[in-house]
Amino acid sequence: MRDFRVMEGADLLRRCDAFFSWQDTRRQSGTWPFGRATETGPASSCAVRDDAGHLTEGVNFASQDYLGLSAHPAVHQAAHDAIGVFGVHSAGSSALVGNISSSVQLERDIAEFLHMDHALLFATGWSAGFGVIKGLVRSHDYIVMDALAHACLQTGAQASTRNVSLFRHNDVEHCRERLAAIRQRDREGAIMVVTESLF
Repeated sequence: MRDFRVMEGADLLRRCDAFFSWQDTRRQSGTWPFGRATETGPASSCAVRDDAGHLTEGVNFASQDYLGLSAHPAVHQAAHDAIGVFGVHSAGSSALVGNISSSVQLERDIAEFLHMDHALLFATGWSAGFGVIKGLVRSHDYIVMDALAHACLQTGAQASTRNVSLFRHNDVEHCRERLAAIRQRDREGAIMVVTESLF
Protein backbone atom coordinates (compact mmCIF):
# COMPACT_ATOMS: atom_id res chain seq x y z
CA MET A 1 0.00 0.00 0.00
CA ARG A 2 2.98 2.28 0.49
CA ASP A 3 3.33 2.46 -3.31
CA PHE A 4 -0.03 4.24 -3.47
CA ARG A 5 0.52 6.70 -0.63
CA VAL A 6 1.16 9.60 -2.99
CA MET A 7 -1.14 9.63 -6.02
CA GLU A 8 -0.99 12.28 -8.70
CA GLY A 9 -3.34 13.56 -11.37
CA ALA A 10 -6.04 16.18 -11.72
CA ASP A 11 -8.90 13.65 -11.80
CA LEU A 12 -9.39 12.61 -8.17
CA LEU A 13 -11.25 9.41 -9.06
CA ARG A 14 -9.13 8.21 -12.01
CA ARG A 15 -5.87 8.54 -10.11
CA CYS A 16 -7.10 5.81 -7.78
CA ASP A 17 -7.48 3.29 -10.64
CA ALA A 18 -4.08 1.67 -10.14
CA PHE A 19 -4.74 1.21 -6.43
CA PHE A 20 -8.16 -0.34 -7.04
CA SER A 21 -6.71 -2.67 -9.67
CA TRP A 22 -4.02 -3.81 -7.22
CA GLN A 23 -6.67 -4.16 -4.49
CA ASP A 24 -8.92 -6.29 -6.73
CA THR A 25 -6.00 -8.54 -7.66
CA ARG A 26 -5.36 -9.15 -3.96
CA ARG A 27 -9.07 -9.66 -3.31
CA GLN A 28 -9.32 -12.29 -6.08
CA SER A 29 -6.32 -14.16 -4.69
CA GLY A 30 -7.77 -14.08 -1.17
CA THR A 31 -5.01 -11.88 0.25
CA TRP A 32 -6.92 -8.60 0.77
CA PRO A 33 -7.05 -8.29 4.59
CA PHE A 34 -9.28 -5.21 4.94
CA GLY A 35 -13.01 -4.58 4.96
CA ARG A 36 -13.90 -7.74 6.87
CA ALA A 37 -16.68 -7.80 9.43
CA THR A 38 -17.26 -10.37 12.15
CA GLU A 39 -20.61 -12.13 12.42
CA THR A 40 -20.37 -11.94 16.22
CA GLY A 41 -18.26 -10.02 18.71
CA PRO A 42 -14.47 -10.39 18.77
CA ALA A 43 -13.27 -13.88 19.64
CA SER A 44 -10.15 -15.99 19.12
CA SER A 45 -12.06 -17.93 16.45
CA CYS A 46 -14.89 -16.34 14.52
CA ALA A 47 -16.84 -16.09 11.28
CA VAL A 48 -16.17 -13.07 9.08
CA ARG A 49 -17.56 -11.65 5.86
CA ASP A 50 -15.25 -9.93 3.41
CA ASP A 51 -16.25 -6.73 1.61
CA ALA A 52 -17.79 -8.83 -1.19
CA GLY A 53 -20.02 -10.68 1.30
CA HIS A 54 -18.20 -14.04 1.30
CA LEU A 55 -18.34 -15.86 4.63
CA THR A 56 -15.29 -17.62 6.10
CA GLU A 57 -14.38 -18.89 9.52
CA GLY A 58 -11.03 -19.19 11.24
CA VAL A 59 -8.58 -17.98 13.85
CA ASN A 60 -8.82 -14.23 14.47
CA PHE A 61 -5.39 -12.62 14.42
CA ALA A 62 -6.81 -9.13 13.81
CA SER A 63 -8.73 -8.49 17.02
CA GLN A 64 -7.51 -5.88 19.47
CA ASP A 65 -9.40 -7.58 22.29
CA TYR A 66 -6.04 -8.83 23.55
CA LEU A 67 -7.21 -10.25 26.86
CA GLY A 68 -10.56 -11.51 25.58
CA LEU A 69 -12.39 -9.31 28.08
CA SER A 70 -15.16 -8.25 25.69
CA ALA A 71 -16.81 -11.66 26.13
CA HIS A 72 -16.26 -11.91 29.90
CA PRO A 73 -19.59 -12.20 31.81
CA ALA A 74 -18.56 -9.57 34.37
CA VAL A 75 -17.78 -7.08 31.60
CA HIS A 76 -21.14 -7.81 29.96
CA GLN A 77 -22.94 -7.24 33.25
CA ALA A 78 -21.03 -4.00 33.92
CA ALA A 79 -21.99 -2.75 30.46
CA HIS A 80 -25.67 -3.55 31.09
CA ASP A 81 -25.52 -1.81 34.47
CA ALA A 82 -23.85 1.27 32.96
CA ILE A 83 -26.47 1.47 30.18
CA GLY A 84 -29.18 1.32 32.82
CA VAL A 85 -27.72 4.32 34.65
CA PHE A 86 -26.06 6.41 31.91
CA GLY A 87 -27.77 5.34 28.66
CA VAL A 88 -25.97 4.24 25.50
CA HIS A 89 -24.16 7.49 24.66
CA SER A 90 -22.62 10.43 26.46
CA ALA A 91 -24.58 12.86 24.25
CA GLY A 92 -21.66 15.26 24.02
CA SER A 93 -17.92 15.75 23.90
CA SER A 94 -15.88 15.55 27.08
CA ALA A 95 -15.40 19.33 26.89
CA LEU A 96 -19.17 19.94 27.10
CA VAL A 97 -20.78 17.63 29.69
CA GLY A 98 -19.89 14.47 27.74
CA ASN A 99 -18.03 12.88 30.63
CA ILE A 100 -19.58 10.83 33.37
CA SER A 101 -18.38 10.88 36.94
CA SER A 102 -16.97 7.35 36.71
CA SER A 103 -14.84 8.19 33.64
CA VAL A 104 -13.43 11.24 35.43
CA GLN A 105 -12.66 9.07 38.45
CA LEU A 106 -10.97 6.48 36.21
CA GLU A 107 -8.73 9.20 34.76
CA ARG A 108 -7.79 10.27 38.29
CA ASP A 109 -7.10 6.67 39.33
CA ILE A 110 -4.92 6.05 36.28
CA ALA A 111 -2.98 9.27 36.88
CA GLU A 112 -2.39 8.31 40.50
CA PHE A 113 -1.31 4.78 39.54
CA LEU A 114 1.17 6.20 37.01
CA HIS A 115 2.39 8.92 39.42
CA MET A 116 1.25 11.63 36.97
CA ASP A 117 -0.65 14.85 37.56
CA HIS A 118 -3.32 13.99 34.98
CA ALA A 119 -4.50 11.25 32.64
CA LEU A 120 -6.87 11.55 29.70
CA LEU A 121 -9.07 8.78 28.31
CA PHE A 122 -9.66 8.41 24.57
CA ALA A 123 -12.42 6.22 23.11
CA THR A 124 -10.08 4.54 20.60
CA GLY A 125 -6.38 4.16 19.88
CA TRP A 126 -6.89 6.09 16.63
CA SER A 127 -8.35 9.08 18.46
CA ALA A 128 -5.52 8.94 21.01
CA GLY A 129 -2.83 8.99 18.31
CA PHE A 130 -4.50 11.88 16.51
CA GLY A 131 -5.60 13.77 19.64
CA VAL A 132 -2.31 13.78 21.52
CA ILE A 133 -0.43 15.24 18.55
CA LYS A 134 -3.16 17.76 17.74
CA GLY A 135 -3.39 18.75 21.40
CA LEU A 136 0.32 19.41 21.86
CA VAL A 137 1.61 20.67 18.50
CA ARG A 138 0.84 24.12 17.09
CA SER A 139 1.22 25.43 13.53
CA HIS A 140 4.67 26.95 14.21
CA ASP A 141 6.02 23.70 15.73
CA TYR A 142 7.74 20.79 13.97
CA ILE A 143 7.09 17.07 13.74
CA VAL A 144 9.75 14.56 12.73
CA MET A 145 8.04 11.24 12.04
CA ASP A 146 8.79 7.71 10.92
CA ALA A 147 7.57 7.42 7.32
CA LEU A 148 5.55 4.30 8.17
CA ALA A 149 3.90 5.61 11.34
CA HIS A 150 0.22 4.75 11.72
CA ALA A 151 -2.38 6.76 9.78
CA CYS A 152 -3.76 8.32 12.97
CA LEU A 153 -0.32 9.77 13.74
CA GLN A 154 0.17 10.97 10.16
CA THR A 155 -3.26 12.60 10.12
CA GLY A 156 -2.75 14.21 13.52
CA ALA A 157 0.57 15.63 12.34
CA GLN A 158 -0.89 17.03 9.12
CA ALA A 159 -3.78 18.57 11.06
CA SER A 160 -1.37 20.25 13.48
CA THR A 161 1.36 21.81 11.34
CA ARG A 162 2.74 22.10 7.83
CA ASN A 163 6.19 21.49 9.34
CA VAL A 164 6.16 17.69 9.09
CA SER A 165 9.37 15.93 8.13
CA LEU A 166 9.40 12.17 7.55
CA PHE A 167 12.45 10.01 8.17
CA ARG A 168 13.10 6.61 6.62
CA HIS A 169 11.45 3.74 8.49
CA ASN A 170 13.34 2.84 11.69
CA ASP A 171 16.34 4.89 10.55
CA VAL A 172 17.55 6.70 13.68
CA GLU A 173 20.43 8.38 11.85
CA HIS A 174 18.06 9.83 9.27
CA CYS A 175 15.88 11.09 12.13
CA ARG A 176 18.92 12.82 13.65
CA GLU A 177 19.67 14.47 10.31
CA ARG A 178 16.10 15.81 10.11
CA LEU A 179 16.34 17.15 13.68
CA ALA A 180 19.68 18.82 13.03
CA ALA A 181 18.38 20.50 9.86
CA ILE A 182 15.41 21.94 11.77
CA ARG A 183 17.63 23.21 14.58
CA GLN A 184 19.90 24.95 12.09
CA ARG A 185 16.89 26.96 10.85
CA ASP A 186 14.99 27.38 14.12
CA ARG A 187 16.55 27.18 17.57
CA GLU A 188 13.35 28.02 19.47
CA GLY A 189 10.53 26.01 17.88
CA ALA A 190 9.23 22.90 19.59
CA ILE A 191 9.86 19.56 17.87
CA MET A 192 7.90 16.35 18.42
CA VAL A 193 9.47 13.07 17.25
CA VAL A 194 6.81 10.52 16.38
CA THR A 195 7.29 6.79 15.90
CA GLU A 196 5.73 3.59 17.20
CA SER A 197 6.78 0.94 19.64
CA LEU A 198 5.54 -1.83 17.34
CA PHE A 199 5.21 -1.78 13.54
